[in-house]
Amino acid sequence: MLWLILLTKNPYSNKIVKIFYFIQNGASNCFISLSSKVPMVCLRFILVCVFLTGVYCYAQEHKIVAVVENEPITTLDLKNRINLFYFLHNIEASKISSSQELLLRNEALKSLIKALIVTNKASSEHIEINDASVSAALEAFATQEGSDIVTFHKKLRKLGIAPEDIKAFIKEDITKQMLLEKAAQKVEVSRMELASYLKILQESLKNNRDNDVVKLAEIRVPISQKQEAKLVMERVLASISDGMSFENLLLAYGVSTKNNGEIGWVQLKQLNKHLSSVLSKTSIGSIAGPILLDDAIIIIRVLDRKPSTDFVQDGYEKLIDSYLLTIKKNQKMSEYWTELFKSSCVQILIP
Repeated sequence: MLWLILLTKNPYSNKIVKIFYFIQNGASNCFISLSSKVPMVCLRFILVCVFLTGVYCYAQEHKIVAVVENEPITTLDLKNRINLFYFLHNIEASKISSSQELLLRNEALKSLIKALIVTNKASSEHIEINDASVSAALEAFATQEGSDIVTFHKKLRKLGIAPEDIKAFIKEDITKQMLLEKAAQKVEVSRMELASYLKILQESLKNNRDNDVVKLAEIRVPISQKQEAKLVMERVLASISDGMSFENLLLAYGVSTKNNGEIGWVQLKQLNKHLSSVLSKTSIGSIAGPILLDDAIIIIRVLDRKPSTDFVQDGYEKLIDSYLLTIKKNQKMSEYWTELFKSSCVQILIP
């Protein structure tokens, strides 16, 4: 039984099962033809048969659940990935229902299938991930979990997870990202696309007065009590009703007459909701107010107004270009991944 003990404890047992997947139908015939000629070969054949029998027994316990491009996925692979998912998603196995467990199993199997698809494609594209980048990502993950790498490895082993499994998972993710980035690296935003998007945005802004940019002058009257505020409001309203100009209001109530109260250009949606609503209905040259704030009463004159389309054209062109590029790259990556998955040969042997 020594061979069975060694096989069970051997960390490469799962790989041996996969090798057996390829040779189980052809190896015996080869050795039978040789054993009829050389006695020593016959002895070797017997030993190999015993070994293959052990592998076969082990393979019955850890069956092939799926095959991706002739690469098998075993029940042991699936079990390890499920355990890893329990850890990554902070799930207690004893507290989930059978339907949730089945869902997690399916997600784990999909993850393994995608991993083999990514690995095979990366190999054909000559994309290699160095161990240093994987180790760095693992250390960053351990730090995020509040542990150093040694403590993190101990924690994983205590949970029945081999550190190699999480390293493989991280490597798969990095490899997939590199594949997708390579697929999308030639994506560009044309000047026509940018101009078209800017035009649509400008038309949208024209129809929304909340996006207007207004040039304002302000008279701010500080207040300390509600009763005081009421009296000042009444006086200001009376002055405005009497036709007092903004300049005279500024002299009468303003704490400062610097720049005739001008505060410059402001986008309406940057103001509070009430003030924005009032000013959106105020025409050029008109006075809005008095408006009561927490610590002051303000009187505002709209000096000029324009849609923020010019503001968008000047200040946001690069930002919009970057935004459109991200959208196009994500679309290209999605199309690439869908096509890669469709074109891969996947067999589910145990659903």
